[in-house]
Amino acid sequence: MRLREKRCVPCEGGVEPLSKPETKRLLGEVDGWKEKEKKIRKTLTFPDFRAAMAFLGKVADLAEAEGHHPDFCVHYNRVDFTLWTHAIGGLSENDFILASKIDALDASKTDALDASRLDASDVSKTDASDASKIEASEGPRFDGRR
Repeated sequence: MRLREKRCVPCEGGVEPLSKPETKRLLGEVDGWKEKEKKIRKTLTFPDFRAAMAFLGKVADLAEAEGHHPDFCVHYNRVDFTLWTHAIGGLSENDFILASKIDALDASKTDALDASRLDASDVSKTDASDASKIEASEGPRFDGRR
């Protein structure tokens, strides 16, 4: 079964991180991810800040559906991703499953950022313009409400 067809499984520790040979094998199944310091990393570049943030919205939906969340840093039109399984202090298959699904969302490969094709049927569709629905007169809220 291809990584993209799998689902992340909960990990609460108690298992060993992937071995170097297992990591090398799984790196061959994802596009452009590099292993460094027991983590996998990838940088994606977008036309502008809005495109980068719209993509991150899709990644957020995907991560919630999978129950596995990447670390990321935004640099205007560039997003640096880092994946590893915190509970085991290294890499698990979950990291590669999520990496493969992020690859499938990669805007540089397709014009449509369609999360529905990732076998995560509970991934909700988001619209980057949702943020514009917050009335400017209210200002930002930090309590989770809009």
